[in-house]
Amino acid sequence: MKFLLITYYFGDDSDVGAQRWNKNLKYIQDLAWEPVVFTFKEKKEANPPFEVIYKPQLEPNKIYQSLFNKKVPSDILTNKKISQWTKLLVFIRANFFIPDSRILYAYTSKQTLRKRLKEKDIDLIISTGPPHSMHLIAKQMSSEFNIPWIADFRDPWTGIEYFKKLPLLPFAKRMHQSLEQKILQSCNSLITVSDSWAEHLKELGAKNTSVIHNGFDTEDFSEIGSNPKRMSIAHFGTYPKSRNHIQLWEVFNDLAQDENFKNALDLHFYGFTYDDFQAELAPYEFKKQVKQFSSIPHHEATHKMSEYRFLFLSLSDTTLSEGRIPLKFYEYLATGRKIIAIGKKDTDLSKLMNELHCGYYINYGEEDRLKKLLKEEFLDPEIQPEELSHQRMEYSKKEQAKKYVQLFNRVIGR
Repeated sequence: MKFLLITYYFGDDSDVGAQRWNKNLKYIQDLAWEPVVFTFKEKKEANPPFEVIYKPQLEPNKIYQSLFNKKVPSDILTNKKISQWTKLLVFIRANFFIPDSRILYAYTSKQTLRKRLKEKDIDLIISTGPPHSMHLIAKQMSSEFNIPWIADFRDPWTGIEYFKKLPLLPFAKRMHQSLEQKILQSCNSLITVSDSWAEHLKELGAKNTSVIHNGFDTEDFSEIGSNPKRMSIAHFGTYPKSRNHIQLWEVFNDLAQDENFKNALDLHFYGFTYDDFQAELAPYEFKKQVKQFSSIPHHEATHKMSEYRFLFLSLSDTTLSEGRIPLKFYEYLATGRKIIAIGKKDTDLSKLMNELHCGYYINYGEEDRLKKLLKEEFLDPEIQPEELSHQRMEYSKKEQAKKYVQLFNRVIGR
């Protein structure tokens, strides 16, 4: 059996979309489903173990880079301190490139896909978004060739945390809502990554909805470092202003009144942080213990994680953030290190952490609890990493591949 995966992010890309499907494909292949990948940026691997169709496109981010001589900021859609030119570009992108800046790909891809689908050996189509324009491509091909189609929503569409902050004109907002409805009602089945987001999509009209978490690949974590003695804490990935919480810095500052604690503390961030990050840390005594590092390749990051005693992540206090379970959570889980997370009360992440006993989830407004916990941890520096229990292994890619294949078979009626 063969399935066509339509994806923007693929291969060596560090985006969560690439990691979700890169890691799934090899295990799905082991279960007798052969992938054919349709994507837009050529993978460096010379001989991938399955068919990959590349359709090169003029990349919108490259245009931005040529205009401003810098990469597109991760928070470009929500940052209020951008230039007037960038605000204009955001306005144009929000209102005339719907649902996203890759919508032109939906028009230029059809001829290539039609040629491939005429071979009549594809049993199933899968689209993964964002960018949600990938779903529009899949919808067209599914309709033309009468092939069942699964839409994978790694994030909500109109419910995503920054949607209400976009400078949308009324007609653009209606178009987003209309396209979203067409996708939700047209696909044969829908996958998303958390229970809360599944409920949100069902409320919008989605049917046959399944939850398959992002998970981790055990092969990325074959080497675990020795147990660090310092109070080392690391955050990996994007850290925008919406996920920063001043109360957290107050906790570390109180703890830093103890010189022994302060001198044993390392607080490291790998990847994008918002513009005022360092300026906001300036008043605090522990600021010298905070270090920022550039993004590192995924295979390096998964190894680096195990060098820290605690791994940190933060959720935004925004609409539907209760359904966000970042990919890095699962990778943190695979290291066996304790996780420190902060967010709303009763989120999918807090429930999962409670189920797996993998660290500390701190509700907004209860940051003093973290102060107590870290004091206790400071006095007990010999904690060893947790082993990957059977319960945690349920979130491995190998186990999740079984869920995908069960869904594939159900959708095509096997």
